[in-house]
Amino acid sequence: MRYLQVESGQKLHLVYEAGEGPRADSLIPRGRLSAPLCGRGFREDGGYRMTINVPLGHACKRCQRVYRQRHC
Repeated sequence: MRYLQVESGQKLHLVYEAGEGPRADSLIPRGRLSAPLCGRGFREDGGYRMTINVPLGHACKRCQRVYRQRHC
């Protein structure tokens, strides 16, 4: 799991990295990221500001809720 920021000043969204996914039959290919778990869209051609593996604060509460429902 990584955090993705679409634009400066916005919240951080949880995304799946390569080799991860909600189920074993739908893993993310190498060099790609999934869409944010909360359903917010982003351009897959690099239309995001940054990714980071540690939340710096302001994480999306919807993404966190979806993650808890899928993995806990």
